[in-house]
Amino acid sequence: MLVFRTRALPALMIATVSVAAGAQQKACEIDEGQPAQVARAMLDLQMMQSSNKPEDAAKALRDAIKLLSEGDQKRNPVGRAFVMGKTLVSWMAQPSMASGYSPRAALGFTTDPTGNYDLVAGIDSAFSVVEASNPDCLGQTAGWRQQKAWVDMVNKAFELSNEGGAKTDSAVVIAKRSLQLYKNAPYAYMVLAKGAAEKNNAVEAISQYKQAIAVSSKDTAASVVDMRRQVLMTLGNFAADLYEAGTGDKAMLMTEAKAAYDALAKDPGTKYADAARAGQARLAQMSGDVNAIKATYADQLANPGAFSYASLMGAAVTAAKSCVSGRWAPKVNSSPSCFRNSSVSTRASMSTCSSSRGPPRRPASTWRSSSPLSPQIFRTPASRWTCRRGWRRTTAATTARAGIRTSTCPCSRSSTPRAAAPTPGRP
Repeated sequence: MLVFRTRALPALMIATVSVAAGAQQKACEIDEGQPAQVARAMLDLQMMQSSNKPEDAAKALRDAIKLLSEGDQKRNPVGRAFVMGKTLVSWMAQPSMASGYSPRAALGFTTDPTGNYDLVAGIDSAFSVVEASNPDCLGQTAGWRQQKAWVDMVNKAFELSNEGGAKTDSAVVIAKRSLQLYKNAPYAYMVLAKGAAEKNNAVEAISQYKQAIAVSSKDTAASVVDMRRQVLMTLGNFAADLYEAGTGDKAMLMTEAKAAYDALAKDPGTKYADAARAGQARLAQMSGDVNAIKATYADQLANPGAFSYASLMGAAVTAAKSCVSGRWAPKVNSSPSCFRNSSVSTRASMSTCSSSRGPPRRPASTWRSSSPLSPQIFRTPASRWTCRRGWRRTTAATTARAGIRTSTCPCSRSSTPRAAAPTPGRP
């Protein structure tokens, strides 16, 4: 499950806002100079921005709202709505309006002065008028939608979501409210997905994860692209876990997990290649697809020098877990006896005992096997030799699971691992 790190979020949001607010699209031309009420409201906004006292800023904003509510509302409705939206965004940046609700009179409305006004809904309504008039104006409204009020909501939703428990419901409420301001960022959907997962609503969680992936695919910022990869990995793991547990629609879960891992494998960046391969191998093992299992580490076999030690070991462990002995039988055998008898699993255990200390006693590449996981995967400098030191510490759990009984490192000539049953290809 995702763990949100909120401390880095404000800087990310503010940077996004600065770029979006500064972008001017020639195709979007909004007249903010007429009628007279709109032009005067724009002057009030300029005065508000240059004011040093909160009370002076509030006075200018109230006057702007009053002016925009007067005159012929049918004249230049797009320009009037755009200035109204900017004025309401400026109101929400004031400390006294942090809740997003206020009496109408306090904001400057002259009609229904005692009524309560929802600033978030007002902002969305005003900018929606502009966006409906010309889709090219989305670039200009996006910058205003992502101002301080939206940043604060998303950060608060992340904070409550990380706390979990009873705070999850509050996180979901705030995340949904933030979507009224701006829908084209992944953050709120991530909170909603996490909340749905905690409520055991798998279908809703998967839907929200996919929505987060979809909107982040439209953003080329490095931080957002990397977040998309993280969400793909999370979605794959989430669906695979449910499939393995036998919870829900298994066909749907397998499809969603496979789509997520495949998408991650196509664009893994610098951190998620191994995670994508491991996910694909896990699905192949659960479905019993031998060819798919072999495909997950075909690249390591073809060019082991291009991969890290951890990546090569991941491939070895995948082969060991899949436990296909001999010449790769057409069906995966996951029984304990198969695992004990697999030369692949034995050599995967052996290769974990690697060290740079002292001269090697025996090269791992001398192990023979008819398995497609040929010794070439162990011929890289990092894993060429097995060692004596640390055998118990590094492989006790692995050898116990594999049914190998030994008291010293199997590299030693004086001790050879004895399997519970004959191991094919043993030297």
